[in-house]
Amino acid sequence: MNKIIFFSIFVIAQFFQAANCENVRVVRTQKISSFENNFIVETIVKSTDNLHFAYIVKYDGHMYLVHDSEKYLNYNNIKTDSLVFSPDGKRLAYIVNESSNVYFVAINGVRQYGKNLADIKSKSLIFSPDSQHLMFIGKDFERWFVVVDNKEGQQFDEIFENSFVFSPDSRHIAYLAKYFDKIYVVIDDNRGDGYEYFPPWSTLSWSSPTTLRYLLLDIHNDIYNIKETLVPKKK
Repeated sequence: MNKIIFFSIFVIAQFFQAANCENVRVVRTQKISSFENNFIVETIVKSTDNLHFAYIVKYDGHMYLVHDSEKYLNYNNIKTDSLVFSPDGKRLAYIVNESSNVYFVAINGVRQYGKNLADIKSKSLIFSPDSQHLMFIGKDFERWFVVVDNKEGQQFDEIFENSFVFSPDSRHIAYLAKYFDKIYVVIDDNRGDGYEYFPPWSTLSWSSPTTLRYLLLDIHNDIYNIKETLVPKKK
């Protein structure tokens, strides 16, 4: 008897809750795919809108990539931590390692930037906010450089891959790079004054499409707010 009363109260409570909701939830479940055999679980990535996914499969000493329901070519090796979707989910970029010291980037199965590189930093693949531009850090002859839309930038001793920031309108890019004993803030492949020290807790940030800000620390532990603004050249 107690169970019947409890069940009745539960049903009434649920009905009362549903009746007072402004919306009714309609859940649709659809199977879209199944994982291939020998897939590498730590390589699974998805787009931010949850409409696309990708992962790497090992097969017969090679690797291939599954992007939604499409399979991309067999490669000797793919950097397993390099897969990244563009913000709109329509483009998938990743790094291919065909042989020793031969690396290149592919987007949706198509090779980008024809030059073979000695290395490419996995976490440096970054799409612009509008999904139209891709940048990454490549290495050739012991020097590192940034490639944006297949155009190679200045060479440096080191480029800090976690420092990259696109401007909100996707037109400009800034990052930190080291050349000899100086650290530079590079904007659109133009480096400014060199700093002997750049605090590891400081980051580059665009406050507008043309204004970059960051913090610096001097030898007296004084903190400075740096503002760099891009202005058109006078003709």
